[in-house]
Amino acid sequence: MLPAFNIVYFLFLMLMTMCISKILLHSNYTNNIIFYLLAIIILNCSLVIFWYYFHNLAVCLIFSLILIIVTFAFLLELKIEYEQSIKLCLPYFILTIYVFAYIINQFLCLTHQ
Repeated sequence: MLPAFNIVYFLFLMLMTMCISKILLHSNYTNNIIFYLLAIIILNCSLVIFWYYFHNLAVCLIFSLILIIVTFAFLLELKIEYEQSIKLCLPYFILTIYVFAYIINQFLCLTHQ
């Protein structure tokens, strides 16, 4: 992926972190939030490792799909249980969808060769 995309992805991850830190500081949170955060961190790290180190598109495709599902569930948890605005988290979710589409595109290009 492009270095500019990595910078934008990191910035939107920081926006999501600000949103989450505001929730964690101002309200009582449950273990669900901790689970979602740990799952997102682990999936992002494993996606980076398998993309840049192993160059395994099939595993990256699975990790990115799981990341989309976990991020969507996390946003629903924030919206429903904590009644928080998720405007700062939506760009991160859109970028996870873009990463999934990009990996699908790379995977299909590889299979058609």
